[in-house]
Amino acid sequence: MNRRFQNFVWLITVICVIIFFALAGVRLSILYTGWLLQYLGPGKGHLELLSRAGIVIVMVLLGYLVGSPLGWKAADVLFRLDKIPLADKLAALFGVLLGLILSYLILLPPLSVFRSQIQSWEMALVIIIPVTAFSLYICLRIMVGVKEELARFFPRFLRARIGELQPTSAESDTSSYQLARLKLLDTSVIIDGRLNGVVASGFIEGRICIPDFVLHELQRIRDSEDPLKRARGRRGLQMLTELRQAYPQRIEVIDNYSSNVERAPTVDMKLIRLAEELDAAIITNDEGLQRIAHLHHVPVLNLNVLANALKIVVIPGEELDVYIVREGTHPGQGVGYLDDGTMVVVEGGKRHIGKKVRTTVRNVSQTASGKMIFAEFVRELSEEDEEGWLFGSNNSHSSRSW
Repeated sequence: MNRRFQNFVWLITVICVIIFFALAGVRLSILYTGWLLQYLGPGKGHLELLSRAGIVIVMVLLGYLVGSPLGWKAADVLFRLDKIPLADKLAALFGVLLGLILSYLILLPPLSVFRSQIQSWEMALVIIIPVTAFSLYICLRIMVGVKEELARFFPRFLRARIGELQPTSAESDTSSYQLARLKLLDTSVIIDGRLNGVVASGFIEGRICIPDFVLHELQRIRDSEDPLKRARGRRGLQMLTELRQAYPQRIEVIDNYSSNVERAPTVDMKLIRLAEELDAAIITNDEGLQRIAHLHHVPVLNLNVLANALKIVVIPGEELDVYIVREGTHPGQGVGYLDDGTMVVVEGGKRHIGKKVRTTVRNVSQTASGKMIFAEFVRELSEEDEEGWLFGSNNSHSSRSW
């Protein structure tokens, strides 16, 4: 729903509320001026006209004051209705229908019996409105509960989300689909550069959306005077371009959202409010955003958490084969790295910089920046050892090579 349609909904709502208040003002003016004329006596017709006009004008102004916020609220409701899962829409529809039928069955006997005693439509509404509201509430609650049971029998039909049935292959236009939650990208994960590989591996499913305010923030980073920030901004935009070219049906930019999102003071809060409205998950590397999102019960996918979970698990006494790339901080130490970036500090490895060595794990330390492995030098690997590992010889099966 775009901004023009939201303005149209606001205008229609304001007009309807003003008309309602104006009609109520006319009714009140008739009652008030009738009492005023009885009090003042005859010959005061001009006061009657002024009183009626004044009451109607006041009610029209009051209607605008009430209708304006109500109009924006109606626009937000329609925006959210467009994003509500199909299962909830069907449950609400059947709940309303059952509620109306139930209220009709409840009201039909008493209204038929006491029809002669109901002297005005106001009296009838006093009876009809509470009974109908109660019936609708009961039926809606029942249908929401039944929806979960029906979903077990009709999962494809009842659990489908609008626009969230995606092909199992990003490059395939076949009719094979899978259910997945919508994903929203944060600026930090865009400039990180690892998202393309994660998407290509299939760990992230469903539609991936980039809000336009995230793109604007990325463009500000690209236009920064800091050369490092400019480089990161360009890399982020290049990553998005490659992602859009590789998965054109899954990647899209969101530029239409409710006024509640637009009023958010920061990009992070806009992202959280948009995720709440779309029932989406946020992909980010920002721990601060992740904590705030959890407070709002918004699911978050953090690539740093995923990377830490996928790091190799080693135990003391296990053998590792690693290349020594530089000197350590303490005398005699050498430093190497595993393929996942985990640092390996090798005691006695300084003399073997630039060589591949076999080590024995001594202990593993978890730091704020990640995992660090401390190992002891065993021996330097020869060409035969490396060839034996590559071709699967028996003398190399007990160690890992990096």
